[in-house]
Amino acid sequence: MRCPIFSVPKYAAFLSYAHADERMAKRLHRAIETYTIPKTLKTDKAGRLSPIFRDVEELSAHYSLSEKIKNAIQNSSFLIVLCSPAAKQSRWVNEEIRLFRKLHGDDGILSVLIDGEPESAFPEALIEGGREPLAANMQGGRDGFRFGINQLAASLLGVGLDQLVKRDQRRRRIRAQIFLVTVSMVAMIMSGMAYVAFDARNAARESRNDAERLVEYMISDLKSELHGLQRLDILDGLGDEIVDYYEGIDPKDLPDERLTNLITAIQSLSEVSIEEENFDKAERYLTDASDLIKVLEDRNSESDEAIFYRAQNEYWTGLIFKRQDKFLKALPYWEEYNRLGQKLYQRDPDNIDWAMEAGWGASNLAILYRFLDNYEQSRISGYKGMKIFKPVYEKNPDDLYIAYEYANVISTASMAEFKLENRAEAIELGQKQLKIIERVLDGSKVNFKALHYRNQTKYRLLAYQDIEICGNGEYSKLLDEAFSLVEYETGNSRWRDEYTTQWGDKIASCLKSDPNQISDEDIKAYIEYYEKTAPQAKVNKFKERVKKLRTINPESLD
Repeated sequence: MRCPIFSVPKYAAFLSYAHADERMAKRLHRAIETYTIPKTLKTDKAGRLSPIFRDVEELSAHYSLSEKIKNAIQNSSFLIVLCSPAAKQSRWVNEEIRLFRKLHGDDGILSVLIDGEPESAFPEALIEGGREPLAANMQGGRDGFRFGINQLAASLLGVGLDQLVKRDQRRRRIRAQIFLVTVSMVAMIMSGMAYVAFDARNAARESRNDAERLVEYMISDLKSELHGLQRLDILDGLGDEIVDYYEGIDPKDLPDERLTNLITAIQSLSEVSIEEENFDKAERYLTDASDLIKVLEDRNSESDEAIFYRAQNEYWTGLIFKRQDKFLKALPYWEEYNRLGQKLYQRDPDNIDWAMEAGWGASNLAILYRFLDNYEQSRISGYKGMKIFKPVYEKNPDDLYIAYEYANVISTASMAEFKLENRAEAIELGQKQLKIIERVLDGSKVNFKALHYRNQTKYRLLAYQDIEICGNGEYSKLLDEAFSLVEYETGNSRWRDEYTTQWGDKIASCLKSDPNQISDEDIKAYIEYYEKTAPQAKVNKFKERVKKLRTINPESLD
């Protein structure tokens, strides 16, 4: 049996890797030894998971394991195996695994997939005897590496992964605060450029170029960063600076490139305002953008650029109404967005950007028709979107963005089929969507978005098949997974709402089929959670639903 992690052994872990993977081994070694253990975890180990033994010498083929290596393995609580095609072929990695197993057993062997698939990366010693080891996957870029380190730390510490994930989220928020301080300087610089550009025009040409580069930065990299930090409100604050910068400039004097940059910036600001639910401000931005697009159309109304930017304005205007549940008002705008997208696509079917616009146009209409309870039109539009996205996906199967969009429109079509009572078609489409998502997850990446898509797809498939969810083991696993995803992505309100729906469906199902399977405490816990995430009207509706299905003291629900 292996030794307890915080007892006599000199090393917390022995790092086993092929020399070809030395760079990753060094990175992982440093990450574990500098990993701060949360103070809330009661262990005898203070501060860091160290030391980790990593041999930096490359052994030649005719040598055997040195006494230094053997002693280090003997005095290590865990063996961390970096799995890769090089490790699979390494004699020394295989011998280190066998020696550790002989001395400590299997429990202390931790696998990390750093390159390739398990079949091509797992050393023979790791899987001999029919063993099927689980491996932390570190191939998903920065997020994958960070999550893999959390998995390793949880195993080394003997604690739940969720404890370390929550700690990791807190640390990310602190880093976000530092980033936001830097971002605030952009607004100051932008304001300064505006002053120089209009107060000293003859000397400001270079400053004007710098300011316009900031506009481009704002509508690309900065927007992505702020979206990830859930601080798009800062981008909104830059809007006034942009307006000030361009004030007094006749848009007719702007060349196409500067004009389209400005249109893109203002449309981005409308997107921010929509996210912040400041719909009046979003409409004002889109009115300004429409005036600028008119200038572009006056130059050439049939140019691809003029059509594209007009289509974007139609989309964002429609989204304003959709977000307010004004679906009929949104419909003409999204019909026009679809028409313009199809026009671009018909001009050049091989242009992937135009194909995506056309696919989104059909997909968005399918979603809107579903909200309008027009399931036949939703089905028709869904299949049109599928027809456009399918060849794009087949040509770019490894593009995650395209895979998601294709899966999305399949999902919308499957829901329409289900509502039309075409159960077999709905299930077939749901399974097709699941296959696309499973392929994304098979891409050796830690991908939480794909995990969420898979969770929701499996959930809908259970509903399509009319499977009883109360007491259903698979459904319980899906519910636990949904909760874990919400805990990891705490700011994602859509994921939280979907988890709340799944939980509520389980309670309602149990109340209908077997009220004794659900306790008053379970119901109260759900309502307490629901009250934190949903409007009171929805909470009250659920309470009334419970009272009809179960004899329960009404006062206990209030």
